[in-house]
Amino acid sequence: MTRKYSLDKDQPIKREDIERYHLLKLSEVIKYTGAKSPFYRSLYAAAGIDTDEIKSFDDFSKIPLTEPRDLIGRPQLFCCLPQSEIFRGFSADGTIDSVRVFYTKDELDRIVASIAAALRTLGLRRGDVLQIMFPPEAEWGCDYLVSRAAEACGASAVVTGHDLLEGQVRKIVEHKSTMLIGSNPYIYAITGLAEGRDLDWLGIKSIIMSRGCNYFPFDESIRREVEAVWGCNAYDQYGTIETGLAVSIECKAQDGLHINEADFFVEIVDPESGEVLEPGEEGELVFTTLNRRCMPLVRYRSGDISNLIEGKCRCGAEILRMEGVKRKIIREDERKPSRLSKTFL
Repeated sequence: MTRKYSLDKDQPIKREDIERYHLLKLSEVIKYTGAKSPFYRSLYAAAGIDTDEIKSFDDFSKIPLTEPRDLIGRPQLFCCLPQSEIFRGFSADGTIDSVRVFYTKDELDRIVASIAAALRTLGLRRGDVLQIMFPPEAEWGCDYLVSRAAEACGASAVVTGHDLLEGQVRKIVEHKSTMLIGSNPYIYAITGLAEGRDLDWLGIKSIIMSRGCNYFPFDESIRREVEAVWGCNAYDQYGTIETGLAVSIECKAQDGLHINEADFFVEIVDPESGEVLEPGEEGELVFTTLNRRCMPLVRYRSGDISNLIEGKCRCGAEILRMEGVKRKIIREDERKPSRLSKTFL
C-alpha cells in the first residue's frame, strides 16, 4: 500500500519537508520500477541494488544513470503498465529512431495542472488571452496541454503556430492577447524582425520563452532585447519530452527557474564521472520522475548543463531553483544502445 505524505496547508513548506517527501517518493519509485520495468529490474540487478535499501540520498546516488540512448527504439522496456492504459506517446524529434515516452491520461492531466500553476505565477488570470506560438499538433500535443492549462486559469487560449511577425501581431490584435508563449528561438527570431520598432502598444503583459529538447541560448542580453521590443518581462522556461514538458520556470523575480519539486528530483552530476555535484557547481542535469506510473525515469541524463540554486528566491519561496541551461552535451554514441540495452535486443 502506498504511503501518504501530506503537509499542513496553513504552514510554510520548509526545505526539510521537501527532502523528507523526496526520500519517500524515491524509495517508492525504486521499488515500483524494480518490480514493473524490465529495464530497471535488470539495471538494479546488474548494479547489485537492493530496492528495499534505498534509505538516503547517498544510497540513491549509487544507482547507475539512465542514458537517453537506452530509450531509443525500446520504450516498452521502461513501461510499467499494459498498452491499454497508455493514452499518448511523444517523440523527441518525431522519428522512429528517437526517444519516445508514453503517458497515461492522469499523467497528462497532472502536467496540465503543473503548467497552469506556472501560468498563474506569471499573472495569467480570468479574462486574459494566452497566445500559444507552438506548431499545432495532434490532440494532447504541447499546444493542447498549454491551452487546457490556460483554461484552468480561467483564461482563453489561441494557438497561432509559427507565423511571421506581422501575422502574429494581427492575431494579437484580433484576439486581444495578453500573454505569449513559444519556443525560445522562434520568439527571438520574430523579435528580430521588428527591426527597431516598439511593440509595447500591443499591451502584452509577459512572454514565456520555452527551452527543451534542443539547446538555444537565453542570456540577459537576449532577455533585454526581447523585453525592449515588447515592453514586458520575458521569462525562461525549461522542459523536455522525457520529463513531461514542464520542469521549471522563472517567477516574476527572475531569480532562477523554480523546479517542480513535487514531480521531479533533480541532481547535478559531473558529465564525465557521473559524480553528484554540490549546489552551485555546474554540471549535467539529471532527473527522476516522482509521480509517473506509465514510464517512470530514474536518474535520467538530460545532456543539459546548468547548476542548482539553494536558498530563498527574491519572491520568498524556498523551492530549489536552477540556472537557465547553458549548453547541451552532444555525445558521439548517444544513438547507440548501452551495454545493458543490448541484452534486450
